[in-house]
Amino acid sequence: MRYWLEIAPGVRSWLRELGTTDPPAARLVGEAVTALLTAGSLPGEPLVVRLTSVLLEPDPALVLDHAYQTQLDLMQQVRRGIANLSTGRAAPPQEMERLTELSHRLQREVDRFRTYKEVVKAVYNTEVVTAELNAVLAGHDETDPETRTGPDAGARLAAAQVRIDGLLATTQALEQEVRNDPFLAPRLSPPPPPPAPAPPRDKNLYELHPGGTANGEIRIVFATTPTPDHTVVLLAARQTPDDPWPWHQQAIPAAEHAMAERPEARHSRTGRRIRPGYSRRWFLREFFPGHTREIRAGAARWPTQT
Repeated sequence: MRYWLEIAPGVRSWLRELGTTDPPAARLVGEAVTALLTAGSLPGEPLVVRLTSVLLEPDPALVLDHAYQTQLDLMQQVRRGIANLSTGRAAPPQEMERLTELSHRLQREVDRFRTYKEVVKAVYNTEVVTAELNAVLAGHDETDPETRTGPDAGARLAAAQVRIDGLLATTQALEQEVRNDPFLAPRLSPPPPPPAPAPPRDKNLYELHPGGTANGEIRIVFATTPTPDHTVVLLAARQTPDDPWPWHQQAIPAAEHAMAERPEARHSRTGRRIRPGYSRRWFLREFFPGHTREIRAGAARWPTQT
């Protein structure tokens, strides 16, 4: 039984624009969607990935950059606060000396953090790549010396995370000291919120990976509905050369909300179900007129079994 297709308005507009700006990428989308609709059940990787298996937690590099920017903003506020206290003579001289030293400590910590965060980010990224390589090679014969990668990358990755946590703890302690200061606290704005943690995932959300071109990898978030509906709903799409995590943080909650608000099925007066959307045939006719045969031939290269 083939899938029926529904397309969110944003994805529909995106696909039409992609057909104009990057026709090879649009063709990849057409082939992947056609393969998905043809399959009797959801294909597995690499074409379809369940979103619960996608890395959705914040990248440590983003967390470090966020912490560094927070420190820069705080340092600027502290300097302005001290300048205002000095101009208005709102603090005694000994307090001004203490606050000036606190400002210098904060400056030294910001400079130290800037240096170390780049080193730690580089170490962490190296260990991530090594851990992924080990995971790939784990399927090979472990007795073969060609597949050995040396010390356990997972342990080194954990050690790198410990360094990140320690670096953040040191800076957060100084930030808390600054924000608790009775003279400076009234002159400081609240800290910006940290990167949001990943919300619980809808188990029926997936990501379609058609591939990519020079403009970046294509990612399409979609949901499925159970039989007898048996529908694939394309909810969000993007072609990006960058880390997909920031986009996931926006696209996935929006996709979950869209599915929660999806209207119930309608029926005609005779009781026949009215199905919005597309069959495979009408999808190809609308988005790839004149290229139906080529798209279907390209779709055949994708494995459609889980």
